[in-house]
Amino acid sequence: MRSGTMNNQTKWSKSWGGVVRCFESKPTLLPGGFTFNLKELPLSGNVLPAGTPVYCDESAEKRTITPLYLFEVKAVDNENSKVSVAKGFEGTRAKVGMELIILGSDLSVAASDSAKVTEIDSSASDVDVLKLSTMPSGISVGKVLSEATAEKKVKVVPNALTPYDTCVDEDSFACDGEGAFAVYSTPVLERRIPILPDVIKKALRENDCFFRFSKRK
Repeated sequence: MRSGTMNNQTKWSKSWGGVVRCFESKPTLLPGGFTFNLKELPLSGNVLPAGTPVYCDESAEKRTITPLYLFEVKAVDNENSKVSVAKGFEGTRAKVGMELIILGSDLSVAASDSAKVTEIDSSASDVDVLKLSTMPSGISVGKVLSEATAEKKVKVVPNALTPYDTCVDEDSFACDGEGAFAVYSTPVLERRIPILPDVIKKALRENDCFFRFSKRK
């Protein structure tokens, strides 16, 4: 018999909206379930929070769910090739080896350059300090970094948001997930989720999602 755990939610919330309740009413989910690649989830002890943009592949052959990681830049240290990115209750979402680009205004256009995360200092409660292989041109406080493909484009164009928090154990061997494509009766409280720029909201709309966003805390 296989050892390990599946879909560990013990420390966090399987309720819609997660522990911070970014949804105030029940979201509408894409039919059927999906499967995460464990390598694409935060390390054990950290969380993929509710409200994270994801791409759900609804084809019968795959049924996979892929997060799009976005990071708000809070400080830049060009001399040491380091950037500090905002962090909340979810802990450290970045991982060594991630390829990052500066998020642009058109998701179909490749960035001019990219950088690989080589080290992470997660000792602070409000930021993670990422050491990069090189500093992307134009990096500055307030910019948003996105996980990217080898072609320097955003890793996925999202068609859903995660409806609840997800975390895994060190010995997890599988993790299922779901995608919310609408919340009809109440807004999404975007101050309770990692940064979600307008270009990502536009992509969600174009992929037939219905979310109204509110700045209310």
